[in-house]
Amino acid sequence: MDRVQKAVSDRVATENWAEVELREIHHLYSALAAADSPDSLEALKRGLFLTWFECAEPSYLTGIRNLDSAASVALVDRLEKVLTALRADRELTEMLAYYFRVSEWCLDSFHIGAASRTEAGRSPSLKFLTDRGLMGDYFLSLRPNATQ
Repeated sequence: MDRVQKAVSDRVATENWAEVELREIHHLYSALAAADSPDSLEALKRGLFLTWFECAEPSYLTGIRNLDSAASVALVDRLEKVLTALRADRELTEMLAYYFRVSEWCLDSFHIGAASRTEAGRSPSLKFLTDRGLMGDYFLSLRPNATQ
């Protein structure tokens, strides 16, 4: 029983550490997405992914829970600004369409502007699949085996 209790305790400690780290990463993505920087679009994609993924998949599988709601709101607001200013790339618009196709309720809790709704209404092609971190792993897992 002592070994079991230690294993459970270690797991809880690891989950708590991961929660704090992911929350901080999400917050930093939100701040970078708001900046006028060459990396802001990438930060927006990654931060928006975490915002959506927290809702779309169970936290016991992802470890993502209790993200900063203010950071999520800022990311969704930034998304609308990027789309309105025509600074979004195909990858971002395909991701957004996919998010709404799979689990629109995850982003419906935020104020979704007209430009975001327009992009969200498209049918995603999934040709934007990338290989970058958790976001890339998730999207690459959607590829049919024949195209991997």
